[in-house]
Amino acid sequence: MATDMGKHAIPLTISNRLVREYEQAGVVVLRRVFAQSRVNAVFEECRANLDRLRARNAAGNDAVVVDFASHCLDRVRALCRDPLVGKIGGVLSRSLQMRHLVDHLFIKEPMTDSATPWHRDLPFYPVRGEQIPLLWIALTASSADCGGLVYAPGSHRWTTPKNAPREADKRLSPDDFKTARLTVFELSPGDIVVHHPLTAHGAGPNRTDRPRYGLAVRLAGDDASWAPRPKTLRIPEGETMSYKGRLSRSGLPVIWRARSDSSGVTDAA
Repeated sequence: MATDMGKHAIPLTISNRLVREYEQAGVVVLRRVFAQSRVNAVFEECRANLDRLRARNAAGNDAVVVDFASHCLDRVRALCRDPLVGKIGGVLSRSLQMRHLVDHLFIKEPMTDSATPWHRDLPFYPVRGEQIPLLWIALTASSADCGGLVYAPGSHRWTTPKNAPREADKRLSPDDFKTARLTVFELSPGDIVVHHPLTAHGAGPNRTDRPRYGLAVRLAGDDASWAPRPKTLRIPEGETMSYKGRLSRSGLPVIWRARSDSSGVTDAA
């Protein structure tokens, strides 16, 4: 249980059962990982710099999406690179180390009309691999009515080859979900949802009087390699690397290693 005394909840247990759930469903939720005081401080930093963030908006509509928010906001950067973030991603994806690949700040202010289309993440990134989880850290409360993320559990196992992302897989048709079991997690500040890079998800508009802020941290583990393709996100650290080049030769920061773990997370059978 988190308290305002520390920056994150101690102890936090990642069980083998949760690892198996991540592997089978492609998405899991961890509750109250970070203390509300720390999350609130990150939220306030974002609010104080909202005009600056809007100037970097990549969404092209009334929502706000800021790529590499960690490059301009100190508290955001510290949260993205917290060893606890790396450990959660590493244990769930069975990787022995984790690098901070990229981050995105997603903002839907009250009465934001824009919805997020159904999609998979991997085709948008110049990387390949299975151990490339995304951690969505809730900076505010989130639910379906304010634009909370909707997932199709198990969709990472659909017919798309996991290691051969195609441009056509970026956007998914609603017909793909006629028989899918959909899940929306109601989140409190400090909760984290972790999803596989091929898990299908989307989000609706924010029809409430509450803002919805989320920090999405993309990590890269042992099997991740560069796979540059047209129309993927530009990641400066990878531009000089050859196709299939391992990230161990990149300038991406390692935020967690299993052999030198100091995250405060306990593994359990």
